[in-house]
Amino acid sequence: MYCTGGYCMGDTMMATSRGVCGEEVELDMRRHIQACACTCNHMGYGNYMDYQTTCLTELPDVAPCNGTVRLPPPCEDSPSSGSSKDRRDESPRRKCRLLAPVLFLVAVLLLGGLCLPFLLQSAPATHQQRLDVIRRILTEVPLIDGHNDLPWNVRKFVHNQLGEVNLSSDLGRVDPWARSDWSHTDIPRLRAGLVGAQFWSAYVPCGAAQLNAVQLSLEQIDVIRRLAEMNAQHLILVTSVKGLIEAHREGKIASLIGVEGGHSLGNSLGVLRTFYGLGARYLTLTHACDTSWAVCSVGEANNTQDSTPGLSEFGKAVVRELNRLGMLVDLSHVSTRTMRAALQTTRAPVIFSHSAARALCNSTRNIPDDVLRNLHSHGLRGCLDISATIGHSAGGSSMDGGRYQETGRSQFTESICES
Repeated sequence: MYCTGGYCMGDTMMATSRGVCGEEVELDMRRHIQACACTCNHMGYGNYMDYQTTCLTELPDVAPCNGTVRLPPPCEDSPSSGSSKDRRDESPRRKCRLLAPVLFLVAVLLLGGLCLPFLLQSAPATHQQRLDVIRRILTEVPLIDGHNDLPWNVRKFVHNQLGEVNLSSDLGRVDPWARSDWSHTDIPRLRAGLVGAQFWSAYVPCGAAQLNAVQLSLEQIDVIRRLAEMNAQHLILVTSVKGLIEAHREGKIASLIGVEGGHSLGNSLGVLRTFYGLGARYLTLTHACDTSWAVCSVGEANNTQDSTPGLSEFGKAVVRELNRLGMLVDLSHVSTRTMRAALQTTRAPVIFSHSAARALCNSTRNIPDDVLRNLHSHGLRGCLDISATIGHSAGGSSMDGGRYQETGRSQFTESICES
């Protein structure tokens, strides 16, 4: 059952298939983890570091499902140094008897001064203590969720009639939201999740391409803006780093707009500039469909894109215009060829607003290692949502709107994506 690579999900699932909380599984998992050098968390059972025995401090809790906390065994007393005969022979020590109390006092003071800060800042040992640390951090640093499809559900469920959406209530108890696997958002849950800034997706289906996609996208942007206005006690629309930081300091959730899918542009840079003027601060180059200028990830599974360039000349012009505006290039949903072409073209950091690393989750939606390495080789540090295999989550933005400098980086992408 021991793994031979860096990813042990398969071994973990084999072990847990016999009963997640059974004693036999617990013993098998412990043996496996102690022999496994990987750093994955084995579906909540932790990794080999959580099973190291040490006398320096308590280890973090490893509680898969029964709430028990595994801690290292008590440290044994150090064996006595020297024999009884040595203790009887005290003549070599007589010269040190007078200095011993002084040396002991000095040692205590030195050790106390050096160790006290570390003891005060030791790693939290329980789940609750770790949550308390996270809460303290997120009161200072805003957590940015890179993608949320609530605006499309507003259109789908209530036809954009916002009077029928009480975002301050628990929508998990209200139909039709409660029956939807894609509607897990309301203000109580945003607050409970300590979300500091939320990118709302202005999404329209691929079926609207070359038909009414531009109009529908404008209506989705309108919904996002009105949602923020109607819930002004909690939400505020922002378009700059300064606005985001001020909103966080005021205890409000900064609301931002991202346009998901290049088909929403109608092949027009003028529409792109209009979206920017209305507050949009990222564009996902494709959704689950190709445009005439960019290729999505759908065809990669059957190798239908081997000879297809990722971006046409117009597609490269879109990327350059996004750079000029200070609007983020979002590479979620695009093909690997489009990722590479965008990295060759852009002069500012990119984001993957809701994607993961392909080496961890083998899907064409995710990012291969060579693309991740290219972020560094091109001098870019893109923002990657590595938790997107289970939901839409954190990303970043380039929002200050100033014309980018000779470095090719706007102030927003410098501060959010690289900090």
